Amino acid sequence: MAKAKGKKKTEVLDYGAQVRSLREQGPGRLYLLWGREDYLREQYLLELKKLCLPGGEDDFSYHRFDGAELDFQALADAVDAVPFLTERTLIEVRGFDTNKCREEEAQALVRVIGDLPDYCTLVFLMSTDFEPDGRLKTTKAFKKYGELIQFTAQGESAQKQHQIVAERHAAGAVFLVIQQGIQHKRLNTAFFQHIVFCFLCRRIEVKP
Repeated sequence: MAKAKGKKKTEVLDYGAQVRSLREQGPGRLYLLWGREDYLREQYLLELKKLCLPGGEDDFSYHRFDGAELDFQALADAVDAVPFLTERTLIEVRGFDTNKCREEEAQALVRVIGDLPDYCTLVFLMSTDFEPDGRLKTTKAFKKYGELIQFTAQGESAQKQHQIVAERHAAGAVFLVIQQGIQHKRLNTAFFQHIVFCFLCRRIEVKP
């Protein structure tokens, strides 16, 4: 009697090493970001944005597409648009399931991602329940022309390190808010209660 095949073990992503590699080598042209750890996925996207768009998002070098339906002509136009006042463009695609492409959609997608200019970074962000189907031509094209990164739960030591960094960023954000309060002479009991509440609830936007 043949033994049943066990479930394939998930390889744990070393997120710190992934980010260091990105910073050292620079952004590539194509990414498919997926996995259960959506926080790490979003942080990695921020790293890409900082490298591609050092001056921040604008209407010339940054484009975003949302939704289950994707306008491939508009996507192709965004890909062909040359950067303005920056060296790269960044295109962000959310909500489009590459596993569910119809044949004509799959062909259009493969044409776009197979001919990306050097100045363009195209990023597909997938939902947490998505897993690329390796049998599909779309997945094969992503593997051929770009990078698929699965964001997995980190080990205990890595989680502690990320927590320490997050706490430092949050403390820096609190200091900045206090400094702004001093400048605008808005320091009072209600003000301090507000920033402490924001800190405890992590409602202060923290940017590395």
